[in-house]
Order: sequence, then C-alpha cells, then structure tokens
Amino acid sequence: MKKDSMEKDGMKKDSMEKDSMNKDSMNKGGEFVTYEQYMEHSDAAMHHDGRTVLFFDASWCPDCQKLKNALSSEHDVIPADVTVVDVDYDSHNDLRKQYGVTMQHTFVEVDAQGNKVSSWSITDPSALNEKLAG
Repeated sequence: MKKDSMEKDGMKKDSMEKDSMNKDSMNKGGEFVTYEQYMEHSDAAMHHDGRTVLFFDASWCPDCQKLKNALSSEHDVIPADVTVVDVDYDSHNDLRKQYGVTMQHTFVEVDAQGNKVSSWSITDPSALNEKLAG
C-alpha cells in the first residue's frame, strides 16, 4: 500500500508542477535584455519564434529611463512572444545608422535576419503594451 500511496503522491506532484508551469508560461511576459546579453546568445536569439524589438535609450534621457523602468519592472508590459533589447543610444552608432535611428527612445522591430520591420518613438510608458503588442 505504501507503494500505491507514493505513486499517487508522485503523480499528484507531477500534475501540480505541470499546472504551475502552464500558469507561469501563460502569465509570463516577454524578455527585456541588454544588447550585450542578446549578442551573447545571438544564435539562439535570432532563431526564436517571437518578435525582437530594439530599444534605443540614453542614460541622460528622463523619458528613456521611465520607459526602461517600465520594461524591466512591469512584467505585463512586454507580450510573451516579444524580446526587447536595450541598446545604448550613445555607444551604438553603427546600429543607429543601420536602422536610421535619429533620436533616443526609439524602438525598432527586426526580423530573424536583423532587417528592420518597423520603428516608432514614444515617451509615455503607458503606450508600451499597445505598441509592443502591435
């Protein structure tokens, strides 16, 4: 009888863990990573199924800091299938030129090959979810 009880407990535990993982994956927002983190895993990042959005921000820009705070702390702002990559506006001139970015607080969505899909500039964190869900 102990064996039956242990097997039932084990099955119950497995079921609870699966339920927990399903809930976590359903509630989990997307990712917010630095450009350096993104490049460390660029092979995997370029082949993920979701969307990639570059966020060009500057440390001296108060609007950028509000947006960055919302992206890093408000987990429901980034949709589950989106990775937002934090790109320093001042130190990545090559990327700014490549994507035609002329001001900080610009977002650029790129495809799996790194080609620009769309871009937008916002200053209000409350608009993030709508723009990223787009």
